Amino acid sequence: MFRKYWLTTTITLFTTFQLPAQTIHDSLTTQLTSLQARSLFPGFSVAIVRQDSVLYQQGFGLANVQSHLPYTSQTIQSVGSVSKTLIGVALMQLVERGRFSLDTPINSLLPFRVVNPYFPTDTIRIRHLATHTSGLVDYEPVYAQTYVFSGDPGTVPSNELTMYDLSGKNAGETLSSFLFSCFNEKGSRYTRRNFARTKPGKTYAYTNLGAALAALLIETETGLSYADYTRKYILEASGMTHSGWSFETLDRERQAGAYNLTKQRYPTYSSITYPDGNLRTSCADLSQYLMAILKGYAGQDGLLTAKSFQQMLSPQFPKNQLPSGLPPRDINQGIFWVMRSNGSIGHTGSDPGASAFMFFNPKTGIGRLFMTNIDMENNADIAAQFAAIWKALGNAEDRLTR
Repeated sequence: MFRKYWLTTTITLFTTFQLPAQTIHDSLTTQLTSLQARSLFPGFSVAIVRQDSVLYQQGFGLANVQSHLPYTSQTIQSVGSVSKTLIGVALMQLVERGRFSLDTPINSLLPFRVVNPYFPTDTIRIRHLATHTSGLVDYEPVYAQTYVFSGDPGTVPSNELTMYDLSGKNAGETLSSFLFSCFNEKGSRYTRRNFARTKPGKTYAYTNLGAALAALLIETETGLSYADYTRKYILEASGMTHSGWSFETLDRERQAGAYNLTKQRYPTYSSITYPDGNLRTSCADLSQYLMAILKGYAGQDGLLTAKSFQQMLSPQFPKNQLPSGLPPRDINQGIFWVMRSNGSIGHTGSDPGASAFMFFNPKTGIGRLFMTNIDMENNADIAAQFAAIWKALGNAEDRLTR
């Protein structure tokens, strides 16, 4: 199941003086080059940013193993569920414009009704979708149908793709028609297994389909496709000039291949519910987006007003009323943003052959990014390799900002 965000001794040699930034930059590049060479990662890109500048940004390894194309900060790939943070921004933009509030019932906006059959009289609100407490769930046989693989066979064994739509028969479906088929009792994919036996707001259950439903609200209210809306009001507004929602609309020469743990390449794919996890972007572009978020968190208007940024990035659950099922590593939820137990705010992402991490420290105002063109789920070795890279970024962050 993809798109689920998931999963000493201190060296004091230089404590008596501050290293020049260029020396720190070169040292980090050398360290990360070594880590990549000894890892399972075909390639990756990283960045350290603050609201007014990029402190470090670099790519390592290969974007395409077959053609030996280097992975750079300009390489484009999917970032999985990091995409959901844009749904949060878009929702808050429409809240600012008075189109709805976070407590608006979704059935007052959707083109079809969504009712949890276990609690038919309870109201599902926008806030429930944005905090994964709606009672909607991703039933695997249904959710897998959101992926549509192209005719490009890739090199991944067919048994790794059996749950997905390889025929392309679902490719013509729209976001609205697919979600209708899942959550309306007249839909072809409707089943009680698409719903949890829990009332709205009571239990946390991470759901891609619920996030996609929130994106559909944006389409319904604006009359624009979610892709067009976000392109105009988020991507372009953030300076993300080489980002988008489909392989076909972006520079193919800059796009990474997607690989499994044995570096076999997945065929090209798309997603019907693309808002929940199919943003294709580069580390350079995603850095611009994170810088815009950091500016807003620091109190500057931009993509949102400073007040809306604070609302989106603040805990939505009182400490004494946390929903059951909240992962131990997450102490609370923002509006499609995650509050981690270490104090950081951000999101992770995973898709076939793609993984991404985007988090910032609200105390220091410094953010970190990591993007790679390989699966990272359920493998202890690659998780440890990522942890070493993330730690190296953290150590460099401290030195770059002294």
